[in-house]
Amino acid sequence: MTQKHYHISQSIAGLERRIAAGEDIDWLVNDDGTPATIQEICDAIVDAKAKGYVVLPPCDNVKSTGHCAGHDTRDPK
Repeated sequence: MTQKHYHISQSIAGLERRIAAGEDIDWLVNDDGTPATIQEICDAIVDAKAKGYVVLPPCDNVKSTGHCAGHDTRDPK
C-alpha cells in the first residue's frame, strides 16, 4: 500500500517579520546540518520570492506556492 507524506513549510512573511524584529531564527538549518545564517535565510527568501513562493520550499517537489506537493512512500506492513 502506498501512502503520501508531506514536508512542513516555513512562511516567508513570518520569517521577514522575525528578521525585521531582530529575532533569532535558530530552527532553520543547511543541508549539512549547520544553522542557517540570517544572510543565508535572506538569500533563500529572495530566491523563493522570485519563483512566486509564499513559503520557503522544504524539498524539491513543490507546488506553485512552494508548499510540498507530497511524496509517495510504501507502507512498511
